Amino acid sequence: MMLERLGGRYHCNDGFNVSVVWGYGTYSDTDSYELGFPSDGDSLITPYAEDSENLTGTVYGYVPSEVVQQLFEKHGGLADNTKYPKI
Repeated sequence: MMLERLGGRYHCNDGFNVSVVWGYGTYSDTDSYELGFPSDGDSLITPYAEDSENLTGTVYGYVPSEVVQQLFEKHGGLADNTKYPKI
């Protein structure tokens, strides 16, 4: 059995970017994702921050998929959504 970790760095049209991963060994499940090291802090994901004192240098566990979608929309959508897996 092969256990897999998926995701990558997602870049938005306004310059905001964040790591989004899911799968084995991540803080995610079927309806949430692990985010990490965003280019800027954002109030949508602050409640999920592991270290609320270092918003650009921390991970955000179990962020609901709806919040991830809202985050991308807030930042103008993905800069090139054809190269990313669907979230």
